[in-house]
Amino acid sequence: MLNYFSLLDMPAAVDLDRALLDLQYREQQLRWHPDRFAAAPAAERQQALQRASLLNEAYLVLKTPLRRAEHLVELLGDGSTQTVRLPIDFLEQQLTARESLESAAGVRDRQAVEALRRTAETAASECWSRLREQIAEHDLRSAQISLQELQFLHKFVEEVERLEERWLDS
Repeated sequence: MLNYFSLLDMPAAVDLDRALLDLQYREQQLRWHPDRFAAAPAAERQQALQRASLLNEAYLVLKTPLRRAEHLVELLGDGSTQTVRLPIDFLEQQLTARESLESAAGVRDRQAVEALRRTAETAASECWSRLREQIAEHDLRSAQISLQELQFLHKFVEEVERLEERWLDS
């Protein structure tokens, strides 16, 4: 499995220095930009094009916290994918939150929607903290669970944001 952190000479971590990531990306892009290889043999041009493409993908993954966490968990598992079961209480909480969001949206209760957002963001923050520890401890199974919980919470917050945007537009 390709390690995007290594590709961009960054430490493999949940939290990254964004300015350093941007700098590393720009330096690598300048080095491997296909235009620099325009007069090179076809094999070198192809290699530069592939490397530039990989750098773009690595940068897109590493600059996005959730995608970066997904990549870290993949690296922790050496690319293997295991199905993990989320705790039933978490799933029940998500179901309740979605039902509450639907009810609040139906009556345009902005305060209730905002409270649901804050609750989800607090839960996500706690989940990020757990994930950092689990990755540091190389606890793959727990990290996979935390990552899936983060994905649920992230999607929920996105739904709240879309709802709020629709309300602003109307």
